[in-house]
Amino acid sequence: MAQHLLLPLLMEFVCRHCSELCEGDAYRVMSEQDGVVLLDMIVCYQCSLEARELALSTQKIDLPRRGVSQVVYH
Repeated sequence: MAQHLLLPLLMEFVCRHCSELCEGDAYRVMSEQDGVVLLDMIVCYQCSLEARELALSTQKIDLPRRGVSQVVYH
């Protein structure tokens, strides 16, 4: 039962661009030049739209679902 209560909390992530706690879809934004990766970050939907406007590569991704045994308590 506790696992079902924790599951919604584990689906959230922090956008690496705006630093907001996000629920929902995550996107990988990448940029590389001459085979060198210049940018590789996981962002929220809104930030992915900004990245597209800047002609950066964006791809919707599935974040791994962490099990209760992997939860880190602080």
